Amino acid sequence: MNGRENVYEAVSEDNFFRTDISDDCDNYPMLWGLPSMRAFQSVVSTSIMEFYDNIGVQRDVASRPDVTHYTLRGLFSVKYFYREVTDGCAIDKISGKTQDISDKTGKNGINASKVDIREYLPGFKLVESGKNFEVYENELYIPMGFGYDTYISEDTAKGFLKGTREKLLIKALVLSDEQIEKYGDILTEMSPTLPHNFSRTSYERACHEKQRNCSKSFSYDSHGFTADIELKKPELVFFSVPYSEGWTASVNGKPADVEKVSYGFMAVKADAGDNKIEFRYETPGFRTGACISLGAGGVLIVYLLIMRLFDKKRRFKRFTHSYDYSSLEKVSASEIYTRSFIKKDK
Repeated sequence: MNGRENVYEAVSEDNFFRTDISDDCDNYPMLWGLPSMRAFQSVVSTSIMEFYDNIGVQRDVASRPDVTHYTLRGLFSVKYFYREVTDGCAIDKISGKTQDISDKTGKNGINASKVDIREYLPGFKLVESGKNFEVYENELYIPMGFGYDTYISEDTAKGFLKGTREKLLIKALVLSDEQIEKYGDILTEMSPTLPHNFSRTSYERACHEKQRNCSKSFSYDSHGFTADIELKKPELVFFSVPYSEGWTASVNGKPADVEKVSYGFMAVKADAGDNKIEFRYETPGFRTGACISLGAGGVLIVYLLIMRLFDKKRRFKRFTHSYDYSSLEKVSASEIYTRSFIKKDK
């Protein structure tokens, strides 16, 4: 597949979704103009590092959760999976056959190019077969921006294995004690027994719930993003965008607190009814730095103008120095040292 003109569905400012792709093809979606949950890129928000560490997925110079982490595909609004076609591993050759996982596992876990990903990723179905890639669509796809009415405390979440924490994120937000006190009147605490009983069926049910409680529209530009969502009751609306201090938000034109939730993502409170949520990003310290730079530039310009006026008033003549080196006195110590050799020669 060469270029974005051959992708199954293109992303635009008012049609956003993420994709996933096979191992060793990390940055192909970037070249195709498709946002992806998988990327070989070391310059990322620290929130990304915090998130993956808390769910037990290695994150060094790349984000590469394998297909066993199926709940992340729902949480990250992944709509398509591009599976690379390798020798002898086209879907028609491996579908329905018992597979020996021992030779399908690489350094990043199960290699999606060598297995039938439908056995690992609930909701994905084959929609297109090409020479180089097969395209699978996620029927459990949740558009960006969906509401939560359930939470689990950070302290309670610490008591679960990291793999279990990952699964509960589609069902409940992980909140700090301060956030629980702040939003406890609109959220209910998740049952501590639920994570232990969470299955693929539970995941599918949770995705269907989120599909009914997600944004009606989502658009983005170079400054941020906007979402429209209708809620039956007040909730926290979650966006799988890494948290940063540079983000500000408004709900229906009024400033709203941006909360860091679930180990590194963002959420804002929205009331029952129609809500227009806007997020805008500005590099922390940008305005202060710009003001300082402009002020310093202004001071420099004033200084140069003053010096120019002062120079004209004094009307100094330009001159150069010349030296008659023959008239310079010799250094006496050097001369005495030289004479001592002359005397010895005599």
